[in-house]
Amino acid sequence: MIPPPRLRRIKLSLALLAACMGGLGWLATRPAPVVDADAPRQRELPLSDVSPWGANFFLEQEVDAWNAEQTVAWAARAGIRWAKQHFPWYEIERGPGDFRWDKYDRIVDLYRANGIEVIARLDFPGAWVAAADWVPPEKRGPPANTPPEDYDDYGRFVKAVATHFKGRVRFYQIWNEPNLIYEWGYNPSHPVDPDDYTDMLRTAARAARQADPNAVILSAPLAINTETVEQAGNMSDLAFLRGMYEADAAAEFDILSVNAFGMDRPPEDAPAEDVLNFRRVELHRQVMVDASDACTPIWANEFGWNAAPAGMHSMWRQVTEAQQADFTVGGVRWAGAHWPWAGVFSIWFFRHPSLPRDDAVHHFRMLDADFNPRRVYAAVQAAAVPVVAGPGDWAERSEPVRLSGLDDWTWRWDGTPDQRSWSRLRCLSGACCRAPDDLAADFNFIASESPLASLSFRFRGPSIAVRLRSLSAVSVADTAVDGDQRTVTLREADGWQWHVVADGLSGGTHELRLAVGGAGGRIAIDGFRVGSGPPSDPRWSWLTGLAGLALVLAVLVAWDVRYVARRVEAVDEPIHMASPKL
Repeated sequence: MIPPPRLRRIKLSLALLAACMGGLGWLATRPAPVVDADAPRQRELPLSDVSPWGANFFLEQEVDAWNAEQTVAWAARAGIRWAKQHFPWYEIERGPGDFRWDKYDRIVDLYRANGIEVIARLDFPGAWVAAADWVPPEKRGPPANTPPEDYDDYGRFVKAVATHFKGRVRFYQIWNEPNLIYEWGYNPSHPVDPDDYTDMLRTAARAARQADPNAVILSAPLAINTETVEQAGNMSDLAFLRGMYEADAAAEFDILSVNAFGMDRPPEDAPAEDVLNFRRVELHRQVMVDASDACTPIWANEFGWNAAPAGMHSMWRQVTEAQQADFTVGGVRWAGAHWPWAGVFSIWFFRHPSLPRDDAVHHFRMLDADFNPRRVYAAVQAAAVPVVAGPGDWAERSEPVRLSGLDDWTWRWDGTPDQRSWSRLRCLSGACCRAPDDLAADFNFIASESPLASLSFRFRGPSIAVRLRSLSAVSVADTAVDGDQRTVTLREADGWQWHVVADGLSGGTHELRLAVGGAGGRIAIDGFRVGSGPPSDPRWSWLTGLAGLALVLAVLVAWDVRYVARRVEAVDEPIHMASPKL
C-alpha cells in the first residue's frame, strides 16, 4: 500500500511544477522590456567630485589640547572630511610682520592626521591694521571684522599664510559675508559694495596664488537676505553676487562659496527670490550661468538647520532635532541627485567649546561641548559611509578614494591659469568644462613620490582603469585588484594615459589598491574609470528563480514516483510457494 502522505506530496509537487512551467512559459513569451543601462557616471566641474561631508570648527578657541584632539577624532568617526577653520588675522599676525604660527600649525596637523582637509577662513584684522576712514573708531580691530584701508595689507597677510601652509592647506576663503555691514565696517551710512569686495578678493587671490600656485580660492559666502542698502546698509545675496560679476570677480575665485541655511523649510522646498531656504543656492547658480560662469563649482561653507527649543528666538527660525537630522542628510542627498555643480557642504557647526545654551547659535551643534552627540551627528555618521563606485568616471579625490594619508599625496592644479580660465569662461553650460586631453580632466590631480604612499578604491563593475602620468622620466605604480597584482610602468613622455588594471571581473564589490612602486619615480593620478556591463533584463531573476524551483520539484516528483513504482512492483510480484516434501 502506498502511504497517503506520499500521494498528497506527489499531487502538490505536480501542481506546483505545472504552475512553475506555466510561469516560465508566460515570462519567456512576453516581449523583452525596454531597459536602460545605468548611465555611466560623468565627471562634471572641477572640484565638485569630492566628499560632500564637511563642518565648521572652532579649534582656535580651545584651551585644552585634549578637547581639540577629541573634537577632531569625533569628526573623523562621523565621516567628516572637510574642516572649515577660522584663521583670525589678529591672532596670527600680532603686528606688522610679527607672525605666530605654532597654534595653527598644531591645528592643521591635527586635522590632516585624521584625514580631514582644511578650508581656511581669513579675516578679522588686528587693531594695528589701519581701517578705512569710514569705519567707526570703536569698530576698528577685534572683535569687529572690518576691511583694512589698504587691501595690500590683507594681501600680504594672505600671502604669508599661503606660503607658510603650502602643501598642507590648499583652500582659502577670502573674508566672510561682505554683504552685511557688521562684516564690512559697521557703518549703515557706508553701505556694502560688491565692487569694494571684488577689489579685496582680487588682491588676496593673486597674493595666495603667487605664494602657492596650487592654492584654491573660495569667494566669501554671502549672508542670505532680501534687504536693500537703503534699509540698513546690507544687500541681498543675489544682488551682491550680480554686482561681483559685473565687477569681473569671476576670474578671481575657483569656487563660489554660499550659505545654505534651510531655515524652517525642508531641503526640497522650492526656491524663490523672496524666500530664504536651502534651495536658494539654485538662484546663485542661475546668476553664475547668466554671467557665463557655469564651469565654476559651488561649495556651501555654512549649511544647516537650527534646532533651538520652541519659544527661543532664532534668526534662522527653527526645526525639531529630528527634523534637523533628517534635513541635514536630506540636503546633501538632494544636492547629490540634482546639483552636479556642488561640492562640499560644511555643516554649521560641529562643536563649540563655550556657547551658552540660551544662545540660538548653540542649537546648530552636532556635538555638545561635553562630547554628547546630537541626533544630527548620528544621522551624518550613518549617511557618510564609504561609497562604492559604480560605472563611469570618478575624480582623483572622489568619495570612494581612500588615501594612505594626506601627507603622502599632494593635490595640484594641472595646466596654466590662462588655460583654466579659458575653459571656464568660454561657455554657458557645464558641457564644455573639461580640460584639453593633454591635461587632467578637471585640471586637478594628486601626485606622490613616497614609497609609503598608497590608496584604495572600492567599486562594482567588470573592469577598472586608472588615468596615470609620470612626473619623472620613469615611474612605477603597483596595483592590485582583489589581491591580483599588476605593475604599471609609466614614462614621462607618454603624458596622461588610461591604464586598465583589471578586466573581466565577476559581479560584486572589488577593491583596487594602488601604491607608488618601490622602483621610485613620481606618479600622478587623474581619476578612475569603472567599466559597465550590458543592461540586465529584469525577467531573468524571475526566470532563474522559477527554473530553479521547477528543477527541485521535478527531482522531488521523480523521487516519489520511483518510490511508488517500487512499492507497486513489490505488491504485483508473484509469490512462489515451496512444494511440501513428501
